[in-house]
This record gives sequence, structure tokens and C-alpha cells, in this order.
Amino acid sequence: MSFYAVKMNDLNIQMIALEQKEKNLNEDIQKLQNQLNDANSKFNQPTGEVVVSVSSPVAKAIHFELTFLIPNAGWSPFMM
Repeated sequence: MSFYAVKMNDLNIQMIALEQKEKNLNEDIQKLQNQLNDANSKFNQPTGEVVVSVSSPVAKAIHFELTFLIPNAGWSPFMM
């Protein structure tokens, strides 16, 4: 075989090995992505949102009370 043919053969062998490695890595990535999706689906429960917007021509302290009747509900403040 000529030098060129030997080099081409070596490169083809390396390319096949790299393609197999890439395939294996993509399979691993897909498995991990599936695990992540499964874990996230346990936390992605249906939620609702209540938005309260208040404006006043003057700044003053004020007391707010928000009451709602929703089983297993919670809240977190959001400041704009």
C-alpha cells in the first residue's frame, strides 16, 4: 500500500471510532435528559398566579390582606 492509502485507512478507522464514541455519548445524554425530565415532572405541578397591582398618587404605608380558598395553595411575594 502507498503512504496515502495507509493514512486514509488509518483516518477512516479513527473516524469510525469517533463516530461510535459520539453515538455512545449521545445515548448517554438522552438517558440523562430522560432522567432529568422525569425528575422535573414531579415538581411541575399545576399552579396559578394572583397578580395584584396597586398605585397611589402619594407614597404611604398601607396594610393589605389577601384571602383565598384554594386547597394546598401557597404564595410568594413578587416585587416589580
